[in-house]
Amino acid sequence: MKIVDCNLFYGFLIPLNCGRVRVRKFYCTTNNNRDAKNPDILNIWFNSYLLEDFSVDSFDLIMELLWKKNMQLSQFCELYLASRFFCETKQMSRTIWLVRHGQRVDNVDKKWKDNNPTKWDDPELTIRGKQQAHEVGKHFANMNIEAIITSPFTRCIETSAQIAAMMENKATKICVEPGFQEPLYMCMTPPGVPSMEKIKEYSTQIDESYKPVFEKLPEEAKGDLGCADRVVKTFQEVAKKFPSGNIIIVSHGTPIANIHAFLKGHWKYVGQCTICKVTDMYGQSFRLDYWSDKKHLSQTHDLREDERNVPKLPSP
Repeated sequence: MKIVDCNLFYGFLIPLNCGRVRVRKFYCTTNNNRDAKNPDILNIWFNSYLLEDFSVDSFDLIMELLWKKNMQLSQFCELYLASRFFCETKQMSRTIWLVRHGQRVDNVDKKWKDNNPTKWDDPELTIRGKQQAHEVGKHFANMNIEAIITSPFTRCIETSAQIAAMMENKATKICVEPGFQEPLYMCMTPPGVPSMEKIKEYSTQIDESYKPVFEKLPEEAKGDLGCADRVVKTFQEVAKKFPSGNIIIVSHGTPIANIHAFLKGHWKYVGQCTICKVTDMYGQSFRLDYWSDKKHLSQTHDLREDERNVPKLPSP
């Protein structure tokens, strides 16, 4: 006896980042085990996907529990319809990923800035930096990502382009957001970001229709805390611009550290091409799940995660 049509399972689960193979495995296993239909266990399984912590071990455990339980068709349909309503009313979570750009050329060539006086604040990635970005892209390749929102500096554009190139979903757009760029005190006046025409050379997935939070950056105080208000406002507004899908923000160490201060109350730096995971309860609250993760990188040394000291708050 079939519980529901397989296409319903696909339509229900694919938007939640579930791979088609796992969906079919779950569908087939559930349909073959007639007594394995407990709504509580299915709820655990469903929520594990929302939290994106699903594993093969948890799948096997849930299947074992399902086998020992009993669930009527009416119970399953009730859970299914409730879950559909839950998704459609967007009362669940989504993920905002934070990624710092890869290794920049002036990290290894100490004369680069002196030799490039007209763009000293806009170094490109090294070969290692591009490899780091490629490995970040591999990490996200099978995930359902709606958009990549990036600082306009070349090192972030290159990182974003590498990530987008690895994704199975070629509809993922790259949106250029000046609000996520470096603190102004670390930049030229005006900042030496490339033109949109130049940026488009890095990827065909650049979204020219995107309207940034900041067309022109406001004045800000010097120091690493000076950009905090601008970065936090950008973070909040970008979350509103993309209200339902998972997104990746590619930025710099200092802006991302200021996002950590917004989320957790204290400033914390990140390594190059490390990944941070933030769960967004659709505007109700943000939860930091992990910070500066580097397990996806083949080389985890010299990521410059201690490059900046924790800035001191200004005296009252």
